[in-house]
Amino acid sequence: MKPVRTVLVLMALFVAGSLLAREVAVDYDATVDFSKYKTFAWKVAAQAPNPSTHQRIVGAVEKELAAKGLKKVEKDPDLWVSYSVVVKKEATSTDWDYGKFKFSGRDVTYEKLARGTLVVDLIDGKGANLLWRGEATENIQPDAPPGEGVIEKGVALMFKDFPPKKGK
Repeated sequence: MKPVRTVLVLMALFVAGSLLAREVAVDYDATVDFSKYKTFAWKVAAQAPNPSTHQRIVGAVEKELAAKGLKKVEKDPDLWVSYSVVVKKEATSTDWDYGKFKFSGRDVTYEKLARGTLVVDLIDGKGANLLWRGEATENIQPDAPPGEGVIEKGVALMFKDFPPKKGK
């Protein structure tokens, strides 16, 4: 019974690790004083593959910007907000070598893995210069929209340290 428990624990850790494969990166112009930006509006760009994902992205970004003190306006914003979504499908394999345990064996599993990347850009409303970019990448189901909370958590991590301090 003990070897089965060990295999189950290892499988649980593998699944948990794949769910935590979120990668977030932020880049910005360190010479910009972000405290002078008070309003934002959406710039038309490529939309998510389906309307519900689009709504979740827009809602998550608007929530984070509002929490940082920015107000959504319909025209003449200080910042334009734009986003894009990229999904790359990859084939992966896992080699389960059980030879290190009391029983031995080998099993190889193959699966499709999709890596979804959400890119959010903040663009100067006057000069149209890219000021800030956040990217969140997550393992997702290949042919399904991201699971509940995935978009929201990725966007929250992107904006965690926003606005950046000038010169840092």
